[in-house]
Amino acid sequence: MSKAFFLGAEFQGIDDNGNPLAGGLVYFYEAATTTDKDVFTDSTLNTKHFQPVVLDANGRAAIWMTGNYKVVLRDSTGVLIYDEDNVNTETSSLTNTILNNSGSAPANGSFELDDIISGTPDYWTLTPNTNGSVAIDTANKAHGLQSLKFTSTDANGAGEALSDAFNVLAGGSIGLKFSYFSSSATTLNIVTIIYDDGTGAWGSAQIPHTFAAGNPTSWTEYIYTLTVPATAVQAKVWLQSVVSGGTTMVGTTTFDNVVVAASSATTNAFRGALAFSSVDIAKAPNSLGYLALDSNVYSTDSIHDLSDNTKLTVPAGVTRVRISYQVVYAAGSTGIRSATIKKNITAEIPGNSFNERAVVLATVNPKTVVSGVSAVTTVVGGDYFQLQLYQDDSISITITGESVNTWFAMEIIE
Repeated sequence: MSKAFFLGAEFQGIDDNGNPLAGGLVYFYEAATTTDKDVFTDSTLNTKHFQPVVLDANGRAAIWMTGNYKVVLRDSTGVLIYDEDNVNTETSSLTNTILNNSGSAPANGSFELDDIISGTPDYWTLTPNTNGSVAIDTANKAHGLQSLKFTSTDANGAGEALSDAFNVLAGGSIGLKFSYFSSSATTLNIVTIIYDDGTGAWGSAQIPHTFAAGNPTSWTEYIYTLTVPATAVQAKVWLQSVVSGGTTMVGTTTFDNVVVAASSATTNAFRGALAFSSVDIAKAPNSLGYLALDSNVYSTDSIHDLSDNTKLTVPAGVTRVRISYQVVYAAGSTGIRSATIKKNITAEIPGNSFNERAVVLATVNPKTVVSGVSAVTTVVGGDYFQLQLYQDDSISITITGESVNTWFAMEIIE
């Protein structure tokens, strides 16, 4: 069974009007089917929910999932609210998607949830300046029942709001949508997307929207399309409003329905490398050595650098890969032929078929093929893999070149 993931402190269903789905019904199926698939009440995965899962009076339920699902959310009368296939607990946030009901991120982009009724929306961090305030507003809203209002009473007023992080596809495309209005057209309002390259350093940023003049004074929706930096793995939305730099320093700005959605055209772009030896290689007996690969069938992201040709290197921002290989040993007399995937020189990848060994019989064998495919393996940018070879015949054995014979490959999963 794959790892289970808990989706938020509690799952909560929200309808298009921002109301909790009291008595809402959540159905879980095997991906691409209508066959029920189990979900669980806690992390032990011992107690199954009855299907459908019935939400409480606040539209909430604790739900633990494992693997891929088709998820259908209906209100208490059976009216469809949400339907999505191939929800994966390692790569998708069911909570984020249903909270917004219009996009995949950031969580609570319509500012409807405030569990402790503090004026601070869940999944957002608010930082008011000295003469400002940032809080949930119920008087003016573009979507649902609540919005987020920035108020400035003097210079150094209002402040900022920063969303929780959400996943992005490096090099892909995202659409950003939000609505807002200001009490004055000349307040300074800035919307920024900041990115993490997988190291936890939120250094890269894109600023699609900066208005110090011409701000709308009634609800107006803005839509931008952005290209995610090549090394980014996560992003946050950063709202700064009625801040220093505008002509008008006293007033209000109100935001609502902040949505970031991935472009489906880019989410399946393949990344990986397939490297091979174009020439035969003599492998001496009773010694370990790494396979040298002097050619590429393909190599995205500089995974296989021909100047350091024994390595497949993980690009920045990548967190999971799959490694595979094939080695063809030419005729020999007896002994073992092996190939072992090594991570960062010292580590073997745990699991099945990562250290494949083929035993050659005492009679002359025309060739021995050693191959293997790893399970999906957790990595960080800069990790590298090599293929360590060994044979214990009494003579050197030729490793047969060309891409159909001896090769080493990496597939980026996420």
